[in-house]
Amino acid sequence: MTELQRIFLVYTGMYFVVLGAMYLAFHVALIMLEREARIKHAKCKVFVAKKRAEEQERWKTAYDLYYKKHQAEAPQMLKSAI
Repeated sequence: MTELQRIFLVYTGMYFVVLGAMYLAFHVALIMLEREARIKHAKCKVFVAKKRAEEQERWKTAYDLYYKKHQAEAPQMLKSAI
């Protein structure tokens, strides 16, 4: 094996080692980012559910009137269809 072939093999090996290290580093970074995103998504989901419950309580009478109105309309629409 000539000197040039040996140098080529060394640099090729270094290239694959660096490529593997970059892949591993990006993979670990992606896992960390995904974990943070999942935690943030769960917090946002809880926050939205809490806000929705507060809004439901705040407008309880309006929601009750709306539900009563639409429940009363549904059977009438069925009767008119028959």
